[in-house]
Amino acid sequence: MSSLLQTGTLRRAGIPREEFNPGNNEHRASLRKFLLTGNWGDIQFFAEEPYISVPETVMRKMALRGMAMMDD
Repeated sequence: MSSLLQTGTLRRAGIPREEFNPGNNEHRASLRKFLLTGNWGDIQFFAEEPYISVPETVMRKMALRGMAMMDD
């Protein structure tokens, strides 16, 4: 499991957070909602090292998944 950045704000928020999995339909639906509305929806995610923000983490994981699928 990768290291997760957890700020005091995230720990206090009380919102369940997960590691983004680009193969998970519910995670992709949350990303879709974020892209359309600016809100993550029911599932929120951690910023994972080496990335500094949740959007950067999620977008890079999606891009890497897409590139891997093109290579198959």
